[in-house]
Amino acid sequence: MVSFRGLSTRILCEGQTLEEYSVSSESDNAIASCFVISEAGKAFSFEFKHEGEIEEDTIFLVHIDGHLANNRLVRKDRTETLKGAKISPSHNAPLFFSTVQVTDDESAAQSSRIPGEIGSIEIRIYRVKIGPIIETGKFTADLRDKLSDKPIHETSKKVGSHQVTLGVGIPHAMRTFSTEYIDSKQPLVTIKYLYRPREILQAEGILPSSPIRPSKRTLDAAEISSDEGPSERSKKQCSAIKVEVKSEPLDNQEKKVGIAAEVITIHDSDSESQADSDVEFETMKETMELLQKRMAAIEKRRKSRKGKGQEKA
Repeated sequence: MVSFRGLSTRILCEGQTLEEYSVSSESDNAIASCFVISEAGKAFSFEFKHEGEIEEDTIFLVHIDGHLANNRLVRKDRTETLKGAKISPSHNAPLFFSTVQVTDDESAAQSSRIPGEIGSIEIRIYRVKIGPIIETGKFTADLRDKLSDKPIHETSKKVGSHQVTLGVGIPHAMRTFSTEYIDSKQPLVTIKYLYRPREILQAEGILPSSPIRPSKRTLDAAEISSDEGPSERSKKQCSAIKVEVKSEPLDNQEKKVGIAAEVITIHDSDSESQADSDVEFETMKETMELLQKRMAAIEKRRKSRKGKGQEKA
């Protein structure tokens, strides 16, 4: 788990936390990065926590392979999960690691995918003020072509690498809120996960040949600290690093940059619960109406048969 001022993230694969390796940071911009092991064919999800000094609501924006895939509203003292990418106003698609396929077909070079970003998951965390609900299910982009298993051009040099692809869409209620970014859309922190097959991490010296359980990684407001890493390279990058983060007090930041307003579809567990109930109610209502029509038709046939039987008698 990577943490900053009480805001933390982790990636879960089949219910287990993916360990972070070779954590590093850019102190000027409050950016942290690390490596995680990906396994082709396995689904993964995210867990976000909002604890500590920050009082405002936060949004965690998840960018996968260079594309904004989804977001999650995380309120103070809450833990939230995110299990898929948004593919329609009413559906999310599960996320899977998969093996990159390459081709010499020149048309692949013109696709909407971003080869240089394949293999990265970037989570940007913002302080926000949430306004009223605007509408339900606003939708602006379809990710199915951008996060797909279509081959990419061989010049991308991604042979043997992994990418993220989408599973079958699952019904999921969403609501659109008026949103104000307190820090003028400047993230408090950006956390970047670089996912790679185990073999590549071992070849690059990030992961040892024999399994060693890595230590928990924590990015604090004023320093980054970690224990010994799993290899000599990891030790150099992860051992007792102290980095001063050049960031003003939150009150000063707010006065300086002001507030940027925006309308955004946000995943909020409270609103989702109500929205899911609304969807369930409408579905049950439609089902009941169909059953009533079916019962009326059957009853009509029964009366018709009964009347014919009485005539014969």
